[in-house]
Amino acid sequence: DATLSVATRTTVHDGRDLTISAGSAETTGTGFGNNNLNGGDLILSSGGGDGNGISNIEFKTKATTVDGPTTKMTLTGAGYLGIGDDTAPGTMLQLKGTEAYLTLQNSTDEHTDGGAETKILFEDHGDNSLAQIIASHEGTGDDCKGQLILSTNDGSGPVNVVTFDSAQLATFAGNIHCS
Repeated sequence: DATLSVATRTTVHDGRDLTISAGSAETTGTGFGNNNLNGGDLILSSGGGDGNGISNIEFKTKATTVDGPTTKMTLTGAGYLGIGDDTAPGTMLQLKGTEAYLTLQNSTDEHTDGGAETKILFEDHGDNSLAQIIASHEGTGDDCKGQLILSTNDGSGPVNVVTFDSAQLATFAGNIHCS
């Protein structure tokens, strides 16, 4: 085992930061700065195993004044990401904890009908959109009224199936069949 660390401070000062940065493209000199060059990639790689051996990448932080750093995010060798109190996620993305919320926030200051939308997309193996859930601003007022739209693909693209508005009314785009 090996550890890369910044030396501990021995006085009453905050600990030193450690920044790992990939290389930038050259931005000065003749002919440079306008070539739209990519920066260098930052690649974190955990150790390889043999046979059925695996390796994970863990991210740890110190959350309170009484504990040491604890694992807050784990990326398993199988490609599963656990966030929060989950060091052994069983799905591709798993959030675990007392506040296991998932927030999608559009940062655009839009007050148009359908503005500031966020989406959850469902696609197949060929990157084809099968369905989506859209949340967006409703109306044109400077308020926080929202609507929720469920869409499916009819073969030519996403089509709104049902819209739930801020007055708790549901509008269906087609016929309702009950059996």
